[in-house]
Amino acid sequence: RWTIYLNLGDLYKALGQRALAIDNYKKVVELNPRYKYADKLNAEFAEFNSKYVKKMKEKEPAPARPTGAGAKAENLTFFEYSFGIHATLPEYKFVLYLDKEMYPRRIDVLRANEAKPIQVLAVNDSEDINYHCEYYAGGKGRLKAVDMNFDGFQDLRLDCNFGQHNTGYLFWLFDNASGKFIFNSELSEILNPVPKTKTMTITSDVDEGCAGTCRSFRSYKFIGNKLVLLDSYDYTLEEDGSIKKKDKNADAQ
Repeated sequence: RWTIYLNLGDLYKALGQRALAIDNYKKVVELNPRYKYADKLNAEFAEFNSKYVKKMKEKEPAPARPTGAGAKAENLTFFEYSFGIHATLPEYKFVLYLDKEMYPRRIDVLRANEAKPIQVLAVNDSEDINYHCEYYAGGKGRLKAVDMNFDGFQDLRLDCNFGQHNTGYLFWLFDNASGKFIFNSELSEILNPVPKTKTMTITSDVDEGCAGTCRSFRSYKFIGNKLVLLDSYDYTLEEDGSIKKKDKNADAQ
């Protein structure tokens, strides 16, 4: 509903968070190109780009990066991201470091306008499979902010284990009490997790083979800090698009 993004844009603008306001206004025009004030919003985008973006970048301190001989030996490259975690919090910045083969090594977490990381999230730093990210991919769009536990605060998701049909992720859930991102191993073990805001559940629909027709479905819900399995079944996808659940007793027979 485009009106929600309009209201969010107005809220962020009133709070003085111009960049977040612009992001939401852009969504309004995208979803409703015929919005009667679309021209006004487009003019605001242009003004923002010309007057503010350049100045904002000039004022932003560079995030802390590897320095010295040790960093050169690591041969790390990096991508920078900025996300709004919550309307009551300043914008957060993240620096994702990749090794020479473009595997993720760590993520530095910074608050806006601060150069020193407040937290460093380790990736691929041990044999612990929960912290192992197997993707091999260039490009920037691998780190996203998604509210996975429906507490109103955006969490951190790192895309991993890319396959043709199934995708795994690493998740760090934002803890408002400490202001830190906490790694969640249970959520990170789920393939293709999709948060469903309406039901406050997380679903997983996994391709188990048979040219994509053999599948498994799982649904989960956070109860407190615990991720609980609600439903689980295997099924086949029929030619007409319908699903046929697998009889749980079939293998036993």
